[in-house]
Amino acid sequence: MRRVIRPRHAHRLAEYRLKHYLTQAEFAGLIGVGASDISGYESGKHRPKPEVMDKIMEVTKGFVKPKHFEGEP
Repeated sequence: MRRVIRPRHAHRLAEYRLKHYLTQAEFAGLIGVGASDISGYESGKHRPKPEVMDKIMEVTKGFVKPKHFEGEP
């Protein structure tokens, strides 16, 4: 059985993207991943790897933090 991460605030990434008029593909290009990765992060199906999380924090200037992807599987 596949476990889904239920992040408390994963929507924070989508909030940032939309506030800055970025598509998932555009944001993905900024941090060096695919659009499907962004979709997974926003839906809570995946957590960013530490190096990707560092890039997310850099691009969002700290608006999106690791705690936004913590949750109970």
